[in-house]
Amino acid sequence: DNDNDNDNKKGKHPFANFSWGNIHSLKTVPEANGVNVMEKLRQFYDQYYYAQNMSLVVIGAYTLDELERQVLKCFQIVPSLPRYNHNQNKDDQTSSSLAIQRNNANTWDVSIQNDPIANLGMPFSTSSLAKIYRVIPVKERHNLTITWQVPPQKENWKSKPCDYLAHF
Repeated sequence: DNDNDNDNKKGKHPFANFSWGNIHSLKTVPEANGVNVMEKLRQFYDQYYYAQNMSLVVIGAYTLDELERQVLKCFQIVPSLPRYNHNQNKDDQTSSSLAIQRNNANTWDVSIQNDPIANLGMPFSTSSLAKIYRVIPVKERHNLTITWQVPPQKENWKSKPCDYLAHF
């Protein structure tokens, strides 16, 4: 990502969010605007860090009982659902409406019932496509970034066609 990419992404799409930072963007600016960065990070963690948003693969030269014991030891504290929806009152501990609900979890037939990003559409607006941006660098550096906007590939998870693009 670079600044030109961020300027051209649709405003409400998650890709439009700032994806990196420094002391100025993560401390000075938030403090000046009354934003508690640690609280925002905690809210994100509470809302999205839960077992139904994760997959775990365990491989080891140990007995199944030993592997299970180690997995339970390390991961039993991970909640199965979001801790709470920060758009609601903190006293209301119901799961978030943005929670991704999976059927047949932990099987090859897993299906996602509520995928909040699916309804957002493509991240770049049509007017920002098919353009070349020439940027005068601050440092002696040559860099070429090519970005493809590809429709969601959730249905193609077995064949992974985007893996071919990733190798270019």
